[in-house]
Amino acid sequence: MPKIAKHKAPCIYALEVWLTSLLLGSFIGFLNSYWDVDFQEMRGDVLLAFIIVGLAISLPCFVLLWAAAYVVGGLRWGTRGKKLATSIISFVLCIGLFTSIIGLRSLLDGSSVIFIADYLVTLLVAVWVWRWPGWSGQREESDGQERAANPEG
Repeated sequence: MPKIAKHKAPCIYALEVWLTSLLLGSFIGFLNSYWDVDFQEMRGDVLLAFIIVGLAISLPCFVLLWAAAYVVGGLRWGTRGKKLATSIISFVLCIGLFTSIIGLRSLLDGSSVIFIADYLVTLLVAVWVWRWPGWSGQREESDGQERAANPEG
């Protein structure tokens, strides 16, 4: 496996998680809205709109997810603990994003639950599906390989 720089690995992981949620969540949202009479006339445009709007409004969440992955990656926790922490952070970011857009009242009355769940579930699944960046583990492995090659050092 190629060695990835310490600062790039969390970015790549956050990008994988974010894009998975953005694209898959948009597609699931599109499928859910397809059954709505109002959306049946604009099938292709709706999917593109979901992706473009999702991209525009979730970009700050990507940056925060990247920062969280970097900070959590530096902790001395196992992979499950890091993914659990990232899941909690992702949950808070997603709910916070939708709360800022639709308001707390709409969030609490349940009118947008399915729409939010399209993105939230795919986000949480993506956190667990994508491989956690191994930059801290790679450093330890490479140190061990260097010691084995040079027993005096």
